[in-house]
Amino acid sequence: MLVATLDTLPPPPENKQGWPWTEETPRVSDKMPEGVDWPKITIVTPSYNQGEYLEETIRSVLLQGYPNLEYIIIDGGSNDNSVEIIEKYSPWLAYWVSEKDQGQSNGINKGFQKATGDIIAWLNSDDYYFQGVLSRVAQEINPQKKRFVVTGKVFLSNINTFHGLSPVFSRYNLLFHQQSGMKGLPTVMPPQQGTFWHKEVFTKTGLLDEELNLCMDYDYWLRIMLYNHYKFHFIPQEFAYFRLHSDCKSGQGWSTFAKENMAVFNKHWQNLPSWEKVYAKFYWLSSSYLFMFALKCKKLLSK
Repeated sequence: MLVATLDTLPPPPENKQGWPWTEETPRVSDKMPEGVDWPKITIVTPSYNQGEYLEETIRSVLLQGYPNLEYIIIDGGSNDNSVEIIEKYSPWLAYWVSEKDQGQSNGINKGFQKATGDIIAWLNSDDYYFQGVLSRVAQEINPQKKRFVVTGKVFLSNINTFHGLSPVFSRYNLLFHQQSGMKGLPTVMPPQQGTFWHKEVFTKTGLLDEELNLCMDYDYWLRIMLYNHYKFHFIPQEFAYFRLHSDCKSGQGWSTFAKENMAVFNKHWQNLPSWEKVYAKFYWLSSSYLFMFALKCKKLLSK
């Protein structure tokens, strides 16, 4: 695939400035520092009537200056200007289609089934990457070092701050992440926009659950950790921007999310043997409360 630059991409709208409109990531060298080829990275973007944000998403992927990128866009049959935008960038896409699908998870799965990369991720059409993310991910994911999944910091537009992986992150704390929020304990959901995984993880974990409309990432992370025992490695770098707006699925309200979250929890909870249920609950509560206690002690000592 062509390596996109500001000089080769279509010009941005006149009122757009900065990244990824008038700024780009400098192209990385043809070889990694150790002299080997860069791994192929596949990014899948599902989209439906997100023409207002889609071009920014596309440019943030293409202008990474990364020499081995496979970018796939699956549009669900949009009736706004999305297809026009996609066509404009089609020379730099490995594959794209616009057709009616069975929802976001189905659209992402269509893209995953086309993926041939060594590293895989999906980026929704109203979010975007920051500069230099793909080259950092390529250097961090390393099967020889047992690093198969990495996640970075994601900027949450609704609270104007960055979210990263919690210090108490584990597969059991992830399992109970909704209950943690209800108890005021630290929640541990890895931000989907900033998470990448090796193809071995995809081969073992499979596709997203298409029955899920909102919490498919929660379900996928649990499958990666509970059954395939991969660890998430946190990279303290700003990876992505998570745009929360009135039309996004994440803006549908807590009650809608909570219902599907609990359905995912119950599905995996019933699969655990009795002894592991006891251990999981003990681990979650003890680690969470110990962390909260340590924070309080730190505050007291700093006074």
